[in-house]
Amino acid sequence: MTDKAPDRKCWEMNETCPMRGQPRSGSSCPAYRKGYSCWEFDWKGFVEALPAEKWDYWKAILEQCEPCGCYKAHEATMRERIAEVRKL
Repeated sequence: MTDKAPDRKCWEMNETCPMRGQPRSGSSCPAYRKGYSCWEFDWKGFVEALPAEKWDYWKAILEQCEPCGCYKAHEATMRERIAEVRKL
């Protein structure tokens, strides 16, 4: 079989993810709430849509991503997504 198995979602890969097992509805993580993995989510679009006073909060949250195994597994994509948010 030549088809690649689909990637697991970030909350499935990261055993310490606080979203694991939580209901999606009302989740504090916008990616989880919408069913996207962190590397699939449009972080720039999300942050841009927020009031400017909340941008620094989400920039700081995304700065914590690098040690995560999900970041390492999708490093090029995550680095690009975080760089886009940093530029805001």
